[in-house]
Amino acid sequence: MANVVVDSSVVIKWFVVEPYSDEARKILDGYKAGDINLLAPDLIISEVGNIVWKKHRIQDLSVEDAQEIIENSDVICNSGHTKQECILL
Repeated sequence: MANVVVDSSVVIKWFVVEPYSDEARKILDGYKAGDINLLAPDLIISEVGNIVWKKHRIQDLSVEDAQEIIENSDVICNSGHTKQECILL
């Protein structure tokens, strides 16, 4: 099983259509299929929250959509050295 490092720019593409959303979705599909493990920086939760806030304030992302993204991007992380293994719910 391969390890794939994702950052907030990849995670947000799972929920908001942007350039390269299709490629980001393939990573998520691989995780769901059990083909890959996801690794993420320690600040992934804060970074995703910051992007969602900016998209709400600047790009008219609705409160409901913002809340759904936050709820669906919750992660359970096991501490590592400089990164955390993330299991998406």
